[in-house]
Amino acid sequence: MSANPQQPAFEEVMTELKRIAKLPATMSEDDKTNLPQVHAMNCLKEVFKSSTLGIMAGGHIAECLELAADTLSSDM
Repeated sequence: MSANPQQPAFEEVMTELKRIAKLPATMSEDDKTNLPQVHAMNCLKEVFKSSTLGIMAGGHIAECLELAADTLSSDM
């Protein structure tokens, strides 16, 4: 993302990260640490903290804030 490659484009990556972050979180008995939703949320957080990517992420602020608020009540 920070190298600004042609593929995948920034918008595609943001869309995919938001999609993953919205997935319902389920814990399995054998692997309690495999939560891609958490990794996606952490990636989104880092995008907004980045001095170069944060500027490009401006159009995603509202949806990501809503996503963060929705996950506050998660049992995970």
